[in-house]
Amino acid sequence: MSHGHHRSPHPEDATLFAPSRLPALQRAVEEVCWMLGRGYPMSLAVRAAGDRHQLEQRARLAVTRAAASPEDIASRSRRCLDVAELAGRCLDVDAFNVIITLELALGGGPLFVCADGPLRDLAGMRGSYRLAVETEGAIDLLGAALARWSVARCALWIDAPVSNSGRLRSLIEARAGHWGVETRLEMVADADIALRGRELVASADAIVIDASPRWCNLARAIVERDVPTAWRVPLAKGAEP
Repeated sequence: MSHGHHRSPHPEDATLFAPSRLPALQRAVEEVCWMLGRGYPMSLAVRAAGDRHQLEQRARLAVTRAAASPEDIASRSRRCLDVAELAGRCLDVDAFNVIITLELALGGGPLFVCADGPLRDLAGMRGSYRLAVETEGAIDLLGAALARWSVARCALWIDAPVSNSGRLRSLIEARAGHWGVETRLEMVADADIALRGRELVASADAIVIDASPRWCNLARAIVERDVPTAWRVPLAKGAEP
Protein backbone atom coordinates (compact mmCIF):
# COMPACT_ATOMS: atom_id res chain seq x y z
CA MET A 1 0.00 0.00 0.00
CA SER A 2 1.40 3.37 -0.97
CA HIS A 3 0.62 6.62 0.80
CA GLY A 4 2.06 9.22 -1.66
CA HIS A 5 3.07 11.74 1.02
CA HIS A 6 6.69 11.75 2.33
CA ARG A 7 7.71 12.66 5.90
CA SER A 8 10.47 14.87 4.52
CA PRO A 9 12.31 18.01 5.68
CA HIS A 10 10.78 21.48 5.56
CA PRO A 11 12.31 23.56 2.71
CA GLU A 12 14.11 25.85 5.21
CA ASP A 13 15.60 23.06 7.33
CA ALA A 14 18.79 22.49 5.34
CA THR A 15 19.73 26.13 5.92
CA LEU A 16 18.39 26.59 9.46
CA PHE A 17 20.08 23.46 10.82
CA ALA A 18 23.23 23.41 8.68
CA PRO A 19 26.43 22.43 10.53
CA SER A 20 27.57 26.07 10.48
CA ARG A 21 24.48 27.02 12.52
CA LEU A 22 25.01 24.42 15.23
CA PRO A 23 27.27 26.45 17.56
CA ALA A 24 24.67 29.26 17.85
CA LEU A 25 21.81 26.77 18.26
CA GLN A 26 23.68 24.80 20.92
CA ARG A 27 24.56 27.98 22.77
CA ALA A 28 20.92 29.11 22.64
CA VAL A 29 19.78 25.76 24.11
CA GLU A 30 22.42 26.03 26.84
CA GLU A 31 21.25 29.56 27.72
CA VAL A 32 17.57 28.57 27.76
CA CYS A 33 18.33 25.60 30.05
CA TRP A 34 20.22 27.97 32.37
CA MET A 35 17.28 30.42 32.46
CA LEU A 36 14.73 27.66 33.02
CA GLY A 37 16.78 26.54 36.01
CA ARG A 38 16.39 30.02 37.47
CA GLY A 39 12.63 30.18 37.08
CA TYR A 40 12.28 32.01 33.79
CA PRO A 41 9.28 30.87 31.71
CA MET A 42 10.15 29.01 28.50
CA SER A 43 8.66 31.70 26.23
CA LEU A 44 10.75 34.47 27.77
CA ALA A 45 13.92 32.36 27.83
CA VAL A 46 13.55 31.35 24.17
CA ARG A 47 12.81 34.93 23.12
CA ALA A 48 15.93 36.21 24.90
CA ALA A 49 18.23 33.52 23.50
CA GLY A 50 16.57 33.63 20.08
CA ASP A 51 17.02 37.40 19.82
CA ARG A 52 20.60 37.21 21.01
CA HIS A 53 21.52 34.61 18.37
CA GLN A 54 19.17 36.02 15.71
CA LEU A 55 17.31 32.74 15.30
CA GLU A 56 14.43 32.34 12.85
CA GLN A 57 11.05 31.18 14.14
CA ARG A 58 11.51 27.54 13.17
CA ALA A 59 14.94 27.45 14.84
CA ARG A 60 13.36 28.92 18.01
CA LEU A 61 10.81 26.13 17.96
CA ALA A 62 13.65 23.60 17.80
CA VAL A 63 15.36 25.30 20.78
CA THR A 64 12.07 25.13 22.70
CA ARG A 65 11.83 21.39 22.01
CA ALA A 66 15.46 20.79 22.98
CA ALA A 67 15.72 22.76 26.23
CA ALA A 68 14.76 21.75 29.77
CA SER A 69 15.69 22.89 33.24
CA PRO A 70 18.70 21.17 34.87
CA GLU A 71 16.29 19.70 37.44
CA ASP A 72 14.08 18.17 34.74
CA ILE A 73 17.12 16.88 32.84
CA ALA A 74 18.42 15.17 36.00
CA SER A 75 15.01 13.72 36.88
CA ARG A 76 14.40 12.36 33.38
CA SER A 77 17.89 10.90 33.21
CA ARG A 78 17.41 9.17 36.58
CA ARG A 79 14.11 7.58 35.52
CA CYS A 80 15.19 6.50 32.03
CA LEU A 81 15.32 2.73 31.53
CA ASP A 82 17.82 1.47 28.97
CA VAL A 83 16.39 -0.64 26.14
CA ALA A 84 18.55 -3.54 27.31
CA GLU A 85 16.41 -3.60 30.46
CA LEU A 86 13.09 -3.97 28.60
CA ALA A 87 13.24 -7.79 28.57
CA GLY A 88 10.19 -9.33 30.21
CA ARG A 89 8.56 -5.98 30.95
CA CYS A 90 5.27 -4.37 29.97
CA LEU A 91 5.65 -1.22 27.90
CA ASP A 92 3.09 1.50 27.16
CA VAL A 93 3.90 3.30 23.91
CA ASP A 94 2.83 6.81 22.89
CA ALA A 95 2.09 5.55 19.39
CA PHE A 96 1.92 8.76 17.33
CA ASN A 97 4.95 10.20 19.12
CA VAL A 98 7.17 7.18 18.44
CA ILE A 99 5.94 6.41 14.92
CA ILE A 100 6.25 9.99 13.63
CA THR A 101 9.86 10.11 14.91
CA LEU A 102 10.62 6.89 13.04
CA GLU A 103 8.87 8.17 9.89
CA LEU A 104 11.01 11.31 9.96
CA ALA A 105 14.16 9.24 10.46
CA LEU A 106 13.29 7.24 7.34
CA GLY A 107 12.12 10.28 5.37
CA GLY A 108 15.15 12.47 6.07
CA GLY A 109 13.49 15.07 8.29
CA PRO A 110 15.52 16.65 11.10
CA LEU A 111 15.46 15.00 14.52
CA PHE A 112 16.82 17.08 17.36
CA VAL A 113 18.99 15.49 20.04
CA CYS A 114 17.63 17.26 23.11
CA ALA A 115 19.21 18.26 26.41
CA ASP A 116 17.13 15.70 28.34
CA GLY A 117 17.95 12.82 25.98
CA PRO A 118 15.10 12.17 23.52
CA LEU A 119 14.96 12.85 19.81
CA ARG A 120 12.24 15.38 19.05
CA ASP A 121 10.93 16.87 15.83
CA LEU A 122 9.01 19.86 14.55
CA ALA A 123 6.28 17.83 12.84
CA GLY A 124 3.61 18.61 15.44
CA MET A 125 0.26 16.95 14.70
CA ARG A 126 -2.15 19.67 15.83
CA GLY A 127 -4.99 17.19 15.43
CA SER A 128 -4.10 16.07 11.92
CA TYR A 129 -1.96 13.19 10.73
CA ARG A 130 -1.45 11.76 7.27
CA LEU A 131 -0.09 8.33 6.55
CA ALA A 132 3.23 8.65 4.75
CA VAL A 133 5.33 6.55 2.42
CA GLU A 134 7.45 5.85 5.52
CA THR A 135 4.61 4.78 7.85
CA GLU A 136 4.76 1.04 7.24
CA GLY A 137 8.54 1.02 7.55
CA ALA A 138 8.25 2.91 10.84
CA ILE A 139 5.72 0.38 12.19
CA ASP A 140 8.02 -2.48 11.17
CA LEU A 141 10.99 -0.84 12.94
CA LEU A 142 8.91 -0.53 16.11
CA GLY A 143 7.73 -4.14 15.98
CA ALA A 144 11.24 -5.46 15.33
CA ALA A 145 12.56 -3.44 18.27
CA LEU A 146 9.89 -4.72 20.69
CA ALA A 147 10.76 -8.30 19.69
CA ARG A 148 14.53 -7.72 19.73
CA TRP A 149 14.47 -6.26 23.23
CA SER A 150 12.09 -9.01 24.40
CA VAL A 151 9.23 -6.83 25.61
CA ALA A 152 6.70 -9.16 27.26
CA ARG A 153 3.57 -7.11 26.61
CA CYS A 154 3.01 -3.85 24.82
CA ALA A 155 0.10 -1.41 24.64
CA LEU A 156 0.08 1.18 21.87
CA TRP A 157 -1.97 4.23 22.80
CA ILE A 158 -3.44 6.12 19.83
CA ASP A 159 -5.22 9.49 19.98
CA ALA A 160 -8.59 8.64 18.40
CA PRO A 161 -9.59 12.26 17.54
CA VAL A 162 -6.52 12.72 15.32
CA SER A 163 -7.32 12.34 11.63
CA ASN A 164 -6.36 8.96 10.11
CA SER A 165 -5.89 7.40 13.57
CA GLY A 166 -8.16 4.54 12.52
CA ARG A 167 -6.11 3.91 9.40
CA LEU A 168 -2.92 3.88 11.46
CA ARG A 169 -4.50 1.42 13.87
CA SER A 170 -5.48 -0.88 10.97
CA LEU A 171 -1.94 -0.79 9.58
CA ILE A 172 -0.48 -1.67 12.98
CA GLU A 173 -3.03 -4.43 13.56
CA ALA A 174 -2.18 -5.99 10.22
CA ARG A 175 1.49 -6.21 11.20
CA ALA A 176 1.51 -6.74 14.98
CA GLY A 177 0.55 -10.40 14.63
CA HIS A 178 4.01 -11.11 13.23
CA TRP A 179 5.94 -9.37 16.02
CA GLY A 180 5.88 -12.22 18.51
CA VAL A 181 5.03 -9.72 21.26
CA GLU A 182 1.67 -9.64 23.01
CA THR A 183 0.33 -6.31 21.71
CA ARG A 184 -2.89 -4.43 22.24
CA LEU A 185 -4.06 -1.20 20.67
CA GLU A 186 -5.90 1.40 22.72
CA MET A 187 -7.85 4.16 20.98
CA VAL A 188 -8.25 6.98 23.50
CA ALA A 189 -9.40 10.60 23.56
CA ASP A 190 -5.96 11.82 24.69
CA ALA A 191 -2.91 9.57 24.86
CA ASP A 192 -1.05 12.02 27.12
CA ILE A 193 -3.77 11.66 29.75
CA ALA A 194 -4.22 7.89 29.23
CA LEU A 195 -0.47 7.30 29.70
CA ARG A 196 -0.29 9.31 32.92
CA GLY A 197 1.11 7.23 35.75
CA ARG A 198 1.74 4.11 33.65
CA GLU A 199 4.66 2.17 35.06
CA LEU A 200 6.92 2.30 31.99
CA VAL A 201 6.24 4.52 28.96
CA ALA A 202 7.94 5.04 25.61
CA SER A 203 7.62 8.64 24.48
CA ALA A 204 9.65 11.79 23.83
CA ASP A 205 6.82 13.99 25.13
CA ALA A 206 7.95 15.73 28.32
CA ILE A 207 4.39 15.70 29.71
CA VAL A 208 4.22 11.91 29.33
CA ILE A 209 7.76 11.32 30.61
CA ASP A 210 7.24 13.46 33.73
CA ALA A 211 3.93 11.81 34.65
CA SER A 212 5.33 8.26 34.85
CA PRO A 213 7.75 6.53 37.22
CA ARG A 214 9.93 5.16 34.42
CA TRP A 215 10.34 5.87 30.72
CA CYS A 216 12.30 4.42 27.83
CA ASN A 217 14.00 6.47 25.11
CA LEU A 218 12.75 3.94 22.58
CA ALA A 219 12.59 5.98 19.38
CA ARG A 220 16.13 7.29 19.80
CA ALA A 221 17.46 3.78 20.47
CA ILE A 222 15.72 2.46 17.33
CA VAL A 223 16.96 5.33 15.15
CA GLU A 224 20.56 5.01 16.35
CA ARG A 225 20.58 1.25 15.76
CA ASP A 226 18.45 0.86 12.64
CA VAL A 227 18.52 4.21 10.79
CA PRO A 228 22.13 5.37 11.20
CA THR A 229 21.76 7.69 8.20
CA ALA A 230 18.92 9.65 9.88
CA TRP A 231 19.44 13.39 10.13
CA ARG A 232 20.13 13.97 13.81
CA VAL A 233 20.79 17.57 14.80
CA PRO A 234 22.75 17.71 18.09
CA LEU A 235 21.20 20.72 19.84
CA ALA A 236 22.54 19.77 23.25
CA LYS A 237 26.30 20.05 23.68
CA GLY A 238 27.89 16.65 24.01
CA ALA A 239 24.92 15.13 22.16
CA GLU A 240 26.74 14.60 18.86
CA PRO A 241 25.33 11.46 17.23
